[in-house]
Amino acid sequence: DGYLAMGASVVAGFIRTDPAVATPDAQVSLTLFSADKIGQKLHPFSGFSSIVRLLRPESRGTIHIKSADPFTAPAIRPNFLHREKDAATLARACQQLREIMQTQPMADYVESEYAPGPSVVSDAEMIEFLRNNGATSFHPVGTCRMGADDASVVDPRLRVRGFTGLRVVDASIMPTIVSGNTNAPTIMIAEKAADMILEDAA
Repeated sequence: DGYLAMGASVVAGFIRTDPAVATPDAQVSLTLFSADKIGQKLHPFSGFSSIVRLLRPESRGTIHIKSADPFTAPAIRPNFLHREKDAATLARACQQLREIMQTQPMADYVESEYAPGPSVVSDAEMIEFLRNNGATSFHPVGTCRMGADDASVVDPRLRVRGFTGLRVVDASIMPTIVSGNTNAPTIMIAEKAADMILEDAA
């Protein structure tokens, strides 16, 4: 019972940062606690957090094996905001979220903006803040891309190329990230994979 039994984000929505885009290109959400990042220590004051997530990012990271030892961590380079379009879109989304928070009835619940704070005004300043303080939103995908080409890690039945009896069944097989949270699509992937595994076993 109580607030700590609730999910992190209690409200979510989708916005267009540019009237020219056909579908929303950012997701915004609100959490009923205040912290620098989810999973870190709460701030010593009452507050809530508004989070902006970029949909359909064009930046691509890499992950490489560093050793034959399976306990050696791989080299992960996320390359967040590597593409200028990603940075510009995310900055616009943050500015729009600010505007939302300054309208009624939300304005009644905002005493002040903690971060990025009133010193960050322009899009360029917002991008600099995001580069230094932004983080993943726990929705990484694509490191074991599914496809019909030789460069894909798994085939359309999620079998790892070059191996027998090995499949990957999680969000890493998505060729690109979905426009939103990855939970429901990952459940669908698992259900479809279970059907395929049973079919192949028969």
